[in-house]
Amino acid sequence: MQPVHFPTRGNPPSPIPAPTRENTERQTPQAPGPNLQALFQQGIPPHYFDPFWNQRFYASAVPQPPHPGITTLYLEVMRQSSPVEKESERKDLKRKGFDSSKEDSENETTELKRQRLDSPSSRAQAFSLKRNLIVDEKLLLPGERELIFKKHQLQEELQRQFKDVIDHAIGILKNASSSDTEKKEAIEALQKVAEKGHTISANTLGNIYFHGKARQAIDIAKALSFYEIGAEQMDSECCYTVGSVRFIEFRTLEEKFDAVNKIRIAAALGHTKARYNYAQVLFQGIGVEANPKEALRLMEISATQDKLPEAESRLAYAFRTGEGCEIDYERAIELYKSAASKGYTPAKNSLASMYYDGIGVPENKAEAARLYKESAEENNPQAQYNYGALLIIGAGIEKNLEEGIRYIKLSAEQEFPLAQHTLALNLARGTGIEMNKQEAFRIFKAAADKGKYHPSMSRVGMMYERGEGVTQHWASAIRYYQRALQHGAQLTEKLNSLFAVELEKESDRT
Repeated sequence: MQPVHFPTRGNPPSPIPAPTRENTERQTPQAPGPNLQALFQQGIPPHYFDPFWNQRFYASAVPQPPHPGITTLYLEVMRQSSPVEKESERKDLKRKGFDSSKEDSENETTELKRQRLDSPSSRAQAFSLKRNLIVDEKLLLPGERELIFKKHQLQEELQRQFKDVIDHAIGILKNASSSDTEKKEAIEALQKVAEKGHTISANTLGNIYFHGKARQAIDIAKALSFYEIGAEQMDSECCYTVGSVRFIEFRTLEEKFDAVNKIRIAAALGHTKARYNYAQVLFQGIGVEANPKEALRLMEISATQDKLPEAESRLAYAFRTGEGCEIDYERAIELYKSAASKGYTPAKNSLASMYYDGIGVPENKAEAARLYKESAEENNPQAQYNYGALLIIGAGIEKNLEEGIRYIKLSAEQEFPLAQHTLALNLARGTGIEMNKQEAFRIFKAAADKGKYHPSMSRVGMMYERGEGVTQHWASAIRYYQRALQHGAQLTEKLNSLFAVELEKESDRT
């Protein structure tokens, strides 16, 4: 048996876009391993794509169903703290600070601005900003570094002009006792500053409408409009947010490239989540030309410097398979253990597979079973399937058919295609569970239609052909056999036979 999470070239632990009209269905490769082939019809389920942090570019082969809403972007509601003002000061906002700053700004002549910017202190400040603006030069296109510097200079200028207004407004928004009127006025003041290109104000407003904070209703479109302001000014947080959201909702190739480009800029500016995610798209060439070596460089930074368990697990996979580097099982084990120690379930699964097969470590099926059980108890569907399978065959653990079926059922309830297929097989045969062919057909069909799992497609076709658990329907049988064939099943002879029967029936009718 080869644990089903074992990654292969055809089943990489990196993101695949959610199906759109531009994406064709992926074939589902079959996993090696004779021991459970007859019982489980082993295969590797397809990936699901999710580009957000904690709904992320998963560095694993465990399917993660996409969420209808994006709720865990790790975006702070307020990016800049401010001292708590006295009650009398808070109630005196009423746009006064903004209006006075606006008036000062408008009264300043172009010549005065030039003199101020050319002053020694201003030049020194600009030099300091440029010196301290640390970027990853390898991720920038020609001219982008200077453009980033100019836009960051603008932020310094806007912050200097409107600091009191911004601090005052954010202080009111952070204070739970502020009235609705005060919050509304604070939001209006921030909006005026954001419209001038101030990224902290834009990001704060984006977070408010994205998460429904400050007693405002959730408005994703409005939130994105503010994030776009920050992204235009090359703010790393806003670039990452806009790029991530646009990545999963793209409608054209141009939109996809633009989304990846924003993630690239955020990564260049040192955004840890963006760096990890950009490495993922570089591994697969999604919205950018694939570049495994550059992806490996970024993933190394994410793993060793940022200490992200997802990055450690993904880097371990690269060393395990030789993707962009030499195979190094010792390093892979080290990285998997580090990620697993931080509670990253996919790393536990991968580590378990290496113990199971003795890759880079002495074979230890008992340790593999322990790791699978630990992940299964964390409600990971793939680990639930793997642990259930080991219970059924008694590998590394005492054989227990009923308990094995229970774990596989838990996995199937989370729509893990291989678990669904296995549960349906046992229902159809009455193995370890009461026979129920109608329920078996329903589960097979769910794995075939939603999970795109070709062994289940073949089974649905067979049940339609034989009338088992469903009314016999040869046209449906042919359709499911054809779908299974498109996904890699070897069914040519079966289809030829069915077509011959259909032709004979047609001939009899004429």
